[in-house]
Amino acid sequence: MKVVSVLSAVTLLCLPTSGLAAGSVSPERFVSFVLEASDDGPGDYLGEALAFEGNTVIVGAKRTGGGAAYVFERTRDGWIETAKLTAADGGNWFGFFAALEDDTAMVGSSLTNSVHVFERTPASTPPWKEVAKLTPPPVGTSQSGFGIGLDFEGDTAVVGARAAFNGLGARTGLTFVFDRDLGGPGAWGQAARLLPEDGEGGDRFGQAVVIEGTTIAVGAPSHDAMGLNSGAVYIFERDPSQPEGWGQTVKLVPEEASPFALFGEALAFHGDVLVVGAVTSDVDSLANAGQVYVFERRSESSWEAVQKISAADITEDGMFGAGVAFDGNRLLIGATGTERGYLYERSTDTGDWFEVAQLVPGHAPNSSFPVADGVSLWGDTLLVGVPDADEGNGFVAGFDLPLFADGFERGDLTAWSGILP
Repeated sequence: MKVVSVLSAVTLLCLPTSGLAAGSVSPERFVSFVLEASDDGPGDYLGEALAFEGNTVIVGAKRTGGGAAYVFERTRDGWIETAKLTAADGGNWFGFFAALEDDTAMVGSSLTNSVHVFERTPASTPPWKEVAKLTPPPVGTSQSGFGIGLDFEGDTAVVGARAAFNGLGARTGLTFVFDRDLGGPGAWGQAARLLPEDGEGGDRFGQAVVIEGTTIAVGAPSHDAMGLNSGAVYIFERDPSQPEGWGQTVKLVPEEASPFALFGEALAFHGDVLVVGAVTSDVDSLANAGQVYVFERRSESSWEAVQKISAADITEDGMFGAGVAFDGNRLLIGATGTERGYLYERSTDTGDWFEVAQLVPGHAPNSSFPVADGVSLWGDTLLVGVPDADEGNGFVAGFDLPLFADGFERGDLTAWSGILP
């Protein structure tokens, strides 16, 4: 296992920032459309979780004592609600996290330690049906937060249990790997249990998880590698020679991280690029300003920190990096303190990421972005969840690229639509 300490004091002077001139702020853009549940009510917190692929969005509403996940689909007439998913066992905080790929959706129910698997058959009524339920083993996982960290790709699912006891101390955390058809056709069986090699009590290993191909990244934002709760991210590779079939290869630690930075609170992964949120990192003496790190893989055991991103309008308690979404071309970052999303695109000349727009919900006073997976993007559409809006009813703000009146193709990176709902 290789430990990678990144961003030394010298390196920091060379790392590119967001690409804007000092003191400049990218233009604000307001929502193009809003997604709201047909039966919403106070305390639903719609928008706490988002999963977006193609023309389908799954939106979690983690209501205490139950919860739901709403399915919205894009049509010629706009976005419409097509289904409401609920747990067969009732759930509790069902909808806290969600993942979607093709015709399979997974929704976490964190207070019942379960993840519910749904499959879509368009010709059926209803089109979505619960087909499996993922649960951890009973030992050490009671009220573990199983399902708060959740991702899957193909036939492999990764589920974090940030508060699980794993023999290294209370709330060290565990992460579980499940494979489709393990244990029988249609079943999702536990294939592996991932542990950090140097885990300690309170690390919250599994707060955020992502899988890309044969690589899994797991955030442990309260790990004390570079100070109390500075955070770390662990990389695992599929390895048949290991007892669990997966082996830890790298540990990413920001060398200059401030105490309570919570590096690893949010993760996004695409190709060979990993994005890590350090939501309460101190930046330029501004407490809890937050920042985001971009890493690129050089080999199976080598990752390089290529950029550290801070908001152009950096502020104390901004909590920039609370949510991250990344598709290879665009990077969307949520910030709970400034109550907006930040859009970045990559320079084709330098490879650096630069801020092009700030996304503002617009019509919801006293609202904030969620601390978890509350931002998502697909193609030319961006989504930002605002679960605290309207006494906790919540909604999702959508942002589309505009169609230019003159018919020309998009040429201005800042030209995002400004149509109010």
